[in-house]
Amino acid sequence: MKSRRTKIKHWAEGGVITLLYGLFRLIPRPVSMAMCAALARNIGPLLPVSKKIGLSNIRQAMPGKEERFYKKTIRDCWDNLGRIVGEFPHINKILTKPENFEIVNEELFAKIVAQKRGTIFLAAHLGNWEVSPAHLLFQKVPINLIARKHANPTIEWLLTKDRSKQGVTMISRTAQGSRELLRRIREHENIGALVDQYASDGVFIPFFGRPARTTVALAKLAVKYKLPLVPVQTIRQNKKSKFKIIFHPSIVPQENISDIQAATNMMITFNKQLENWVREHPHQWLWLHNRWKVKKREQLVEKKTIPPISQNDPQ
Repeated sequence: MKSRRTKIKHWAEGGVITLLYGLFRLIPRPVSMAMCAALARNIGPLLPVSKKIGLSNIRQAMPGKEERFYKKTIRDCWDNLGRIVGEFPHINKILTKPENFEIVNEELFAKIVAQKRGTIFLAAHLGNWEVSPAHLLFQKVPINLIARKHANPTIEWLLTKDRSKQGVTMISRTAQGSRELLRRIREHENIGALVDQYASDGVFIPFFGRPARTTVALAKLAVKYKLPLVPVQTIRQNKKSKFKIIFHPSIVPQENISDIQAATNMMITFNKQLENWVREHPHQWLWLHNRWKVKKREQLVEKKTIPPISQNDPQ
């Protein structure tokens, strides 16, 4: 019975999403973006997720600010999220125009890719994260993106359809996907992932001074196969789908320590960089995600099932 109810729910959700997707695709992108942004910034802040998670996250991550700063940041966060929704039906058109993007440290990118041994690109839910691989697509550099498969098959189909048109190969966060990931790494292919959300299989390391469970799987692969780990920052520059993409210097493992500690320290370095990115443009990060789960950590600590947080500075 539950399975039947789930199917009916997915069918209804999928029908509405497909209808809206088709409608917004017919509407000019500026209008689509403006409509979605207006709805999001006016309705989103009223939702429980904004008060229970969003405002709580930003108050603890950036203490000492005025209350109006926190509320404005959440409102602007919703505005940015609405723009992403409005852009999505037009994402392929956005990605066919290099003039929509300012690329920073392009020479660093070119040098890394020229080695042809595969690269792991790490990004976050900033700006419009769907355009993070834009420069790789412009340069005809193949990329495999790791993403969690959506529970609704219709929504998953829409996401996969648009990404495949961009020349992007998707790898699911499943056992089968893990095997596919290893195969592609061994074949020196490029991998990309968003690594700023709670990872159930990760370890707790600092993020804005609080323990946040963070994936170290890709960092472990970078250590094992001696691959560059390259942070990619995406910034929305205006309300007209103009973006800046910054390739930051590779994060390299420390020597003379265990592989797991080296991988953990690499992700500590990434989290420190991400903190700076969020501070620069707080309204462009997805504060609505439950990134910190203190009760979960306390339970795990009591059971002694997580490794200690490293305080080493891997810089």
